[in-house]
Amino acid sequence: MLGGSLGRGSFKLQKGVWHHLEQETKLNTILPDNTPLYDGWISVFLDGQLKHNATNLLFRTTDELKIEGILFA
Repeated sequence: MLGGSLGRGSFKLQKGVWHHLEQETKLNTILPDNTPLYDGWISVFLDGQLKHNATNLLFRTTDELKIEGILFA
């Protein structure tokens, strides 16, 4: 999912207010025969409430790829 956009517009932050943001991510599974499964997911929580959940994602095609960073804008 290089350069993908998920959940755009699913929540807004209020100016001048502190918020608590959480993101949970699970990379998709790579089977022993190197077959990738579409079982990755991302969940985003704003102030303890689930605001976006994306499932059945394919982030990688080899188990050598790991999470190196996340860009949040």
